[in-house]
Amino acid sequence: MSEPASSGPGLKLKGRYVIQKELGRGGIGVVYLAHDEQLHSRPVVIKVLLDQTSGSDWFQKKFKGEIEALVRIDHPGVVGALDTGEMPDGKPFLVMQYVPGGNLRSMMNAGLLDVPLIADVVRQVGSALSAAHAAGVHHRDLKPENIMVKDLGHGERQVKIIDFGIATVRGPAEAGTQMTQVAGSVLYMAPEQLMGRPQAASDIYALAVIAYELLTGQPPFRPPSPYELLGMQRGGVQEKPSELRPGLSPVVDAMVLKGLSLEPRDRQLTARQLGDELHAALTAGAAHAPTVRAQQATEVVGTAPLSPAAMPTVVPPQTAVPQPTARSAAAAPSGELEMAHVLFTDIVGYSMLPMDHQRDVLGALQAVIQATAEYKRAQGAQQLVSLPTGDGMALVFFGDPTAAVRCAVEVALALKSRPEIRLRMGVHSGPVFRVADINANLNVAGGGINIAQRVMDSGDAGHILVSRTVADVVGSLSQWSSNLRDLGEHAVKHGVKIQLFNLVSGEAGNKELPSKLRAAAGGRGPRMPATQVQPSSSKALLFAIGGAVVVAAIVGGVLVMRPKGEAGGSTTTTTTAVAPAADGRELSYYLTVEKFVGGESYTEPRRLANEMLFGAGDRLRLTVAGTQPGYLYIVNEGPVPKGGITYNWLHPKATAGGGSAALSAGIEVNIPSAQSYFIMDKAPGTESLWLVFAKDQVPELEAVKGSVKPVDQGEIKDLAQLQGLRTFLDQHRGKALESTKDEGAGRTVLRSSSPVLVSRVKLEHM
Repeated sequence: MSEPASSGPGLKLKGRYVIQKELGRGGIGVVYLAHDEQLHSRPVVIKVLLDQTSGSDWFQKKFKGEIEALVRIDHPGVVGALDTGEMPDGKPFLVMQYVPGGNLRSMMNAGLLDVPLIADVVRQVGSALSAAHAAGVHHRDLKPENIMVKDLGHGERQVKIIDFGIATVRGPAEAGTQMTQVAGSVLYMAPEQLMGRPQAASDIYALAVIAYELLTGQPPFRPPSPYELLGMQRGGVQEKPSELRPGLSPVVDAMVLKGLSLEPRDRQLTARQLGDELHAALTAGAAHAPTVRAQQATEVVGTAPLSPAAMPTVVPPQTAVPQPTARSAAAAPSGELEMAHVLFTDIVGYSMLPMDHQRDVLGALQAVIQATAEYKRAQGAQQLVSLPTGDGMALVFFGDPTAAVRCAVEVALALKSRPEIRLRMGVHSGPVFRVADINANLNVAGGGINIAQRVMDSGDAGHILVSRTVADVVGSLSQWSSNLRDLGEHAVKHGVKIQLFNLVSGEAGNKELPSKLRAAAGGRGPRMPATQVQPSSSKALLFAIGGAVVVAAIVGGVLVMRPKGEAGGSTTTTTTAVAPAADGRELSYYLTVEKFVGGESYTEPRRLANEMLFGAGDRLRLTVAGTQPGYLYIVNEGPVPKGGITYNWLHPKATAGGGSAALSAGIEVNIPSAQSYFIMDKAPGTESLWLVFAKDQVPELEAVKGSVKPVDQGEIKDLAQLQGLRTFLDQHRGKALESTKDEGAGRTVLRSSSPVLVSRVKLEHM
């Protein structure tokens, strides 16, 4: 659709801005080059809403939001807003800085950039993004087309981020995420943004995609269509940057893959951290990475049009603080790899605490750590970098290889008087870079700190887990040699295998086998004394999910659900595990919940092992996984209305002929799906979810599965099948069943020595 003549070249706005030509247009607006006659014909850029978007309240809101965003952000790496006004037809316009030069896409199209240039670009973009986030602005459409690169001469370049047209602009009192329109450029959209919940971490993900593409010449994911991207993201990056560009260091791989993590909390704390870490890693190894120097394009100004080969910008019809920097007394960055000894801590259940309690508990933990003798010694000797992690701290010690372990024991003993702080700790020694950010605060990058986090992730509250490199050192000392228990080698995130040891010294530590390792081994891990060693050849595969719960109905075109609370009478919780026999079954589940707070706002997603009391508007998703292959069936039993109890088939999906109930070990089943939630309706009551996990196909359920219809929302209407289903559930419910709440892993584990596990889960709706 073309713009009216009143918007084109020759038009003078506000008596000073004369439009020269159109530069490009995107999904929202058109951008013109103009001259400011009051300032010596200085070139400026004018952005105007397209005709087809100017009548939309959402686009109007976004255009005003872009103006506010640019006014808020005071950073040389963000294009500046100069003026605003109205076109002759009443549409608003925005006057912005003109940035001569090319955008990043035009430079990339000329070939692979050399590594020092990539390092400089990523660092500048990270700094500018962090400034935007500090001002409460999330860009949401970061991509090479929206990054201008100005040549300053003498080998220097300045990066400017442009096009905040779909940015989220938050007020001072707003926090967290909320549902919104799904908007952005598909290849650069984080998983949570694809589901309508963008946040600051989504921009960090986009920057990691850009870094990957700059380094390798291709994006990390290339889906055949936008709808297949989320599945690929869940599967993880298949090729590390160094596999596509030999010579890049493992540290570069680790930094980029961290930024591409599926979960926002697993990415870097800030965009600046990602930029600084990559800059340090790339410049340290730049001489080893082959490059092809790209020629900068002659002119791309303002908001460049999308590349024809690029994935489309998604703007479908409407649907859904700055992080603290490192505190350190350590020496300045050396630019070289060093060996560090890292203590990584995490408060178990932190995300489920009220916000004011989170603040209090985190503050108390920091006070405990800072009061330890080892912390004070290392800080005074300038051998420590302390890093906030959101729900804990990472302490990076230099010099003494036992410092991190000694500090962990001190912290564990001090917390005996603070039972409300449920802390898990992991220790690893490995190579790191010391990285200085723009404020001269120190940060740390590298495998040393990444592996320490993976070690910590494997434990529960009270555990002090250490890696093999740490055990080899402290185990040679009489003070520690009898306090280490070998837990064997285990696969952690990104398929990395780590040999873990459990440290228990006096009252410090947790003697129990970590629940994740117990579950991965089939739940048979007994409690053993600290001196007993589990063979290091044992293997464990970690499954961190599972589920049980759901009921659906279509009310006024909206999928609603009534809840369920505590586990029903068919389950018991005991301290003695029911070890599954050869034919026994084990299933785990957790809930992902967002509480409705009004308007379009929801709390941050919370992962729960326990059921809870739900209110109207709350959103819920269930995730289930089996530790053995088998057959999974899930049926909803509704409340008791006047017409009698109803049953709805939930899994496998009600399709013509019925879908397969087969479930492979470790494969997650999300209900309703990984991209959506159930929304609680206003009617109070109790509904039940029946979970059936069998070694072999269940004939009674296979017959039902093949006859239910999607048009009936899976309701089972055949009376004979209903009676068969009820008889089957009555015969098997709770048979040799144990239910255990694994708070550390955030899930419930169901075990039965029978080849058919049947459990009833109830959701209470207030």
